[in-house]
Amino acid sequence: MKQCIKFINLSNSSLEKRIPGFLDLLNFQIKRVLALTGGIKLDYEYWNEKDWLNKSYYYKCKLNLIKKLVPKIFGDIFLFFLKTKKG
Repeated sequence: MKQCIKFINLSNSSLEKRIPGFLDLLNFQIKRVLALTGGIKLDYEYWNEKDWLNKSYYYKCKLNLIKKLVPKIFGDIFLFFLKTKKG
């Protein structure tokens, strides 16, 4: 049991310290755009409740300018194409 608790504590503490990779950030943007435009009300409500719709990632972390801008631009372009396709 002590090992389980130790593992959970390590998992929780290392999660917030982990810096997401470029693909993690792109994946976040894709999911964010789908929550905005996917038409599934529960997805939108969940993302809105977590305040992720206007974030760069799920949790606060240090990102350099390129890691912050490139996925955001990709997400904005993806959002534009989905809106025009529905349009």
